[in-house]
Amino acid sequence: MGGVLTSPENLGVWNSMYFANDALHRNKRKQSCDGKEYFTCICFLSAIVPFLYRQMGVSSSTANHSRTPEQLDVQFLGERCPFGDAELWHLYRCYQAWQSQTSKTTFLKDWAGACWNRRSKLPHTEAKEDDSSTQQTMALEEYVEKIAQVEREVLPVDFGNRLYQRAFTISENAYGTQPPESSTSRDHLEAFFEGLSNASRRGSRAALQVMFRNCQATKNENNEVTIQATEFIQLGYRLALTSEFLQGNHASIPVINDTQQHDETLLALAQSIVEQRKKRMTYIQTDSTTNSTDDFAVTFEDILEWSEAVAPTFASILPTLFHTILFPGMSHSSTGRTAYEFPWVTDDSKPSSFFQNPTSSLLFTFGCLSPALGGSYYCLYTSTQDGLSFNRLQNALLGYSGPTLLLARTTGKKGSILGAFTASPWKESKDFYGNTDCFLFQVAPRTSIFRPSGSDRNFMYCNSYARSKGYDQQAHGIGFGGTTTEPRLFFPESFEQCIAGSRDLTFAHGQLLPDGQRFFELDSLEVWGVGGSEVVAAALGAQHQARAIKAENLRKARTVDRAQFLDDFQSGVIESKAFAHRNQVDHGRAGTYDEAKK
Repeated sequence: MGGVLTSPENLGVWNSMYFANDALHRNKRKQSCDGKEYFTCICFLSAIVPFLYRQMGVSSSTANHSRTPEQLDVQFLGERCPFGDAELWHLYRCYQAWQSQTSKTTFLKDWAGACWNRRSKLPHTEAKEDDSSTQQTMALEEYVEKIAQVEREVLPVDFGNRLYQRAFTISENAYGTQPPESSTSRDHLEAFFEGLSNASRRGSRAALQVMFRNCQATKNENNEVTIQATEFIQLGYRLALTSEFLQGNHASIPVINDTQQHDETLLALAQSIVEQRKKRMTYIQTDSTTNSTDDFAVTFEDILEWSEAVAPTFASILPTLFHTILFPGMSHSSTGRTAYEFPWVTDDSKPSSFFQNPTSSLLFTFGCLSPALGGSYYCLYTSTQDGLSFNRLQNALLGYSGPTLLLARTTGKKGSILGAFTASPWKESKDFYGNTDCFLFQVAPRTSIFRPSGSDRNFMYCNSYARSKGYDQQAHGIGFGGTTTEPRLFFPESFEQCIAGSRDLTFAHGQLLPDGQRFFELDSLEVWGVGGSEVVAAALGAQHQARAIKAENLRKARTVDRAQFLDDFQSGVIESKAFAHRNQVDHGRAGTYDEAKK
């Protein structure tokens, strides 16, 4: 066979293969290789490899025979699943261990236990190879008990087994039962890994589809499959809490009580899906015959459009949970995908009138609106503790270099909650500034997001009366959108008669307050530093440094003034100025006396 490969007629072929392979490697290293050359190399290699196999008297199928069944399975999966080689082998070994379990309990417990047992084999994890078997066993028991806890107290009843039945099998056979006899082990393997891919790596549409299929479905009068928006939002909230608990971000199990079943913030988020459905229906038909008697019934397309427009990180909730289960200890950032990060209030923050507990549904809502609103929150200003003082508010904002979240609650029995997110540092200016990451929102009684429209760039505004003594004839306070004389959302220095408009050129149109209200009175106001621990720490450090520089400059100015005063006093300048002033006073008095005599 060696003579065949090194024959003169084949030496040219080998040389061509060498140069083609070199070109491909240069392209991979992003060196000089254009698209045309790359395409030519691929075509050449695709044609020449079977030729060489034929020259050697070996077919490609014969080459596969030299591989083990496991290698063939992983190769088969690698052509279909969006996992890296190391990840795929890890999951395949977990699949083998899970299949070999003699007694099944629940899908989540059994599968999570299989993945946890192999966590030390994963790259980029905190688990150590030298863990003793006792520690491994104890850790496994602890972890499985955690899974059992969330299945009992957080997740919907029988969620894991229903998930397996609807996303991981060929014919939706119940968990623990044998697959249909007509299916092969390869069919079962493919269906299972298809479920893993959809739940964790296939993107927003696939993940939302898995969640949709795990809700109670019905058909409406138009034969559309619908689910309850309230059930869908509740499922997302519970999955997010489960992920946080399994990652160790909550010391105790999150409790879902009866009041949270009808939480107004979650209802507002569900209502926003219904509003998105109404918008979609106005685009696709002219009549209103599709109005359903079920106020919260929505289709998958409604949810998909809602996720893109209102809550872009909601679709990351299920993939984040599955990454936590599939790859224990491995950072989600290693996948290059956006994770859902449940917001949390730092321990050193001031007490909040908005976020009453670590599992607040309002925190969950903000985490859904933008990736920048996940992670740690630090309170920069709160009216309940700092008072409704514009000077204190401005002092809290100026110098802070990170993104901020401004929250306002209106007065009334059921006050509305509205506000703005800004990614640019605050500064005092007569002009607008900021960037397209800024947006306005309402989160109670409904959830509505007003992102930049692209027509104007009047994002944020901070202008005090003291800056110009009122000579600029502009609005004095903090505002967003609109103009310098009438911002779209505006908090005046007095905090009286605040404005929430419905239209401007910078942000999308829509009501910030219910029932067409325009003016409102403040019940409470808070500003939070957001963006994650590192971002908040860096922004606070910059603010402390700016304040220290300002204080040092004031100290130097006072020192210079004192030194100048001593020099003037010793040289007699002070005394001469004092006598000059006294002479002016005496002259004035004399003039007054003379006028009186006349």
